[in-house]
Amino acid sequence: MLHDHVAECLEKKGLYRRAAERWAKVMVQLSDDQKRKVAAQKRAECLRKARRTPVSP
Repeated sequence: MLHDHVAECLEKKGLYRRAAERWAKVMVQLSDDQKRKVAAQKRAECLRKARRTPVSP
């Protein structure tokens, strides 16, 4: 399992865009493709959570 303390703390605080940026930085530093894939999935999940829900009229 891949862990990054900074990204996980940002996620816990609800700062999903910042966490996604951190996961991108982590992804660049990794040399293992499988770990890179996990980091990409975590980044995608943060970006999904960061989307604002549309306001109903």
